[in-house]
Amino acid sequence: MFPEESLQAGIDAGVKTMMPVHWGAFALALHHWQDPVERFVAEAEKRNSNFITTRLGEIVSNTSSSFPKWWMKTESDN
Repeated sequence: MFPEESLQAGIDAGVKTMMPVHWGAFALALHHWQDPVERFVAEAEKRNSNFITTRLGEIVSNTSSSFPKWWMKTESDN
């Protein structure tokens, strides 16, 4: 599915909080690796949908509430 379709699938399924996965897993596409998550987040914000974007491999609990757009940081931010 495309990012926007993934969001719609979550809405259709009545999901309370969505979490996009596999968007940074493979370097097989011609687009930048951040493109899918940025499209997902833009659509989720436009539709006022709840979502989380964890760091790759991050363990979270269902009580976590703050998930920054970590992929937007550059190496100079570290």
